[in-house]
Amino acid sequence: MLFMMKNSRIVFMLLLISSTVYTHGQSNGLTGSPYSLFGLGVQSNSSVGRFSSMARTGIALSSGTQINLSNPASFAGIEQKRFLFDIGGLTEINSLSDRQTDDERRVTGNFSSLAIAFSINSKSNLGISLIPETNVGYALTGIETPVEGSTETFVGSVIGSGALNTVAVDYGYRLSKNIHIGAKATYLFGKITENENVSTQLDALNISEENFYSGIKLGLGIQTQITPKIRLGIITELPSTLGATQDRNVSRTLDSSPNAVEIENGIDINDFKLPLQIGSGLNYTFREGFNISFDYRKYFWNATDQSDNVGEFIDQDIISLGGEFTTNPRGLRYWEHISFRGGINYDTGYLKVENTTIDRLSASIGIGIPVGKKGNQINFSYTRALRGEVENILVQENQNLFNINLSFKDIWFVQRKFN
Repeated sequence: MLFMMKNSRIVFMLLLISSTVYTHGQSNGLTGSPYSLFGLGVQSNSSVGRFSSMARTGIALSSGTQINLSNPASFAGIEQKRFLFDIGGLTEINSLSDRQTDDERRVTGNFSSLAIAFSINSKSNLGISLIPETNVGYALTGIETPVEGSTETFVGSVIGSGALNTVAVDYGYRLSKNIHIGAKATYLFGKITENENVSTQLDALNISEENFYSGIKLGLGIQTQITPKIRLGIITELPSTLGATQDRNVSRTLDSSPNAVEIENGIDINDFKLPLQIGSGLNYTFREGFNISFDYRKYFWNATDQSDNVGEFIDQDIISLGGEFTTNPRGLRYWEHISFRGGINYDTGYLKVENTTIDRLSASIGIGIPVGKKGNQINFSYTRALRGEVENILVQENQNLFNINLSFKDIWFVQRKFN
């Protein structure tokens, strides 16, 4: 009992320290994408363990050695008395092209993910994770608008930042040797800030809006071993609604003297609806240490009946293919335990602007480097992605993403004996 209490304290301290670092880190943002202007931002590029280098596949993969957040049923695969921990960081380098001006480059980076998982008993396992759902980080500057009846112009800028974060609890249950089921409960919360400034030579108007969102969504999953080499996974996440409020601050600067014009807190604004999501995945194992995965996800945005200021929401499809190769997981040589990974991902997008769908195509490669003899790994990945196209008011975004995740596992709830 004493040893269990000590382990529980360790878990609590890890969560407390990690969440403090994570919350502080998110204030600096994890994207510089101009497309984060739409909706509640762009989908996060953060992931855990090996999965960012495998094109974010994982619906049919187990969490046996590394945490997998793609399917709550995967947690049933964690060995009894095991404890898994994962912390990640992400650097994003964006370049924007409109074929008329020089490409613009933006660099962002921060802590990106935290997760733990552990066994409860011989059939049940639990996971807790903190990871961004969406990210916002755009800047529109130098916007000139002529003043009617005058030769003077207004110069405006709009800067947005923030994130929608998730705290998720995943529960996996081993129904039988070949059938695992799971459930997920996710609390979403976050703040999105937009600062707009309009100025002339003598006058300036600043509008600051902070939008706060929160809500809960639920999900279910199942994994089954169809044959010794083929594994199937199915997931669903139910529709949910995020409640929203706004703090608004308007000030005017005249002759270098700022004056408050309007200050309102806790204003009710439109809720944001998250759609029904379904997904399925297949994993084929050629041999131990060599497997490929195929995932398909669909988000039913049309059913939410909502729109953005400049576009409309449409149903979204995401198709991904990933693979992993390890020379000999049971080998005695260090290099035999190094894992090589890769994958491709196509996202049709959920927003249409002036009849143009904002889609995204990406390719990933990565490597898992062993640390010690317990199966711990440092996971590196690089992803190259293209989002959008040069059309009407749109630009093409070229992304270079660098992920690093530290994935550790250990035995807990076991009292060591010394003779």
